[in-house]
Amino acid sequence: MSEEATSLMDLPSPILLQILSTLPPTTLLYVKTLSKSFLNLTLDSEFTKLSRSASPASIIINQFHSNRTTPRTNTLKFLKFVVDNFDHDPIDDIDLQLYFPIDRFFLVGSVHGFVCFNNFFGDVDSIYILNPTTREYIIIPQPQGVRKWPNLVTYGFGFDPVRFEYKVVRIYQEEIHDDDTNGFRYYKSEAQVYTIGKGYWRNSVEHIMFCFGCRAYRVNLYGKLHWLVSDANQNELICSFNLENELFESFPTAAPGYSKENCPNLRSLDVVYVCVIIMQILILRYG
Repeated sequence: MSEEATSLMDLPSPILLQILSTLPPTTLLYVKTLSKSFLNLTLDSEFTKLSRSASPASIIINQFHSNRTTPRTNTLKFLKFVVDNFDHDPIDDIDLQLYFPIDRFFLVGSVHGFVCFNNFFGDVDSIYILNPTTREYIIIPQPQGVRKWPNLVTYGFGFDPVRFEYKVVRIYQEEIHDDDTNGFRYYKSEAQVYTIGKGYWRNSVEHIMFCFGCRAYRVNLYGKLHWLVSDANQNELICSFNLENELFESFPTAAPGYSKENCPNLRSLDVVYVCVIIMQILILRYG
């Protein structure tokens, strides 16, 4: 056996990337501070792919708490589901206030472990993309179209599996008054798209007459973002935005029990296995 000293950096890069991708977040943070070579490896695109595949299936929960008597907290919780095990305790917590310069932000969505947040306050409408593994984030430039009542804005975050691109979608909804129908109001909506790494926003080529509202209920499935929307006649539909061709599609929900009198805030979309489903909260009266 050779007595010559060897280091971890003497290993081939593919092996090093495989090792780093399996490290817990806290250990990875420490390793990145050891040398510039380790830091550069964690920025490699191959490391991102490996860390996604090595990460356990989990649910990301944004827990926000604020009242007059206790300090405001904003925490990410990772809930891991272990196969053939009933242990559902959170395996990792991230206190977001340690990493962001602001404390008023809202969860937009997550894809492949990357988490998207929106900071909306006054004229500020910023988007943050956080990598919880490395605790690093980027700030996306603010788009055009300031969110001011009665105009509305909602966001989505998804992945284009054809071009292998992550995209933030901003739905800007302009309220329109129709003077020919005694002030009948409806919304004209357009998508503004930001591709991570491109550095600029683009407007979609089409407008649709749907109201998306400002709720954060949207789901990402098969390269499409889905929302519950309403048309000018208050009919409920599911509207999807294709992240590849950046076009809208829509179809009626045909959900039983829906009427114009129902509160739309009690209905939302979710994904079960490979299907988009509608969830509804029922409020029962007693006595």
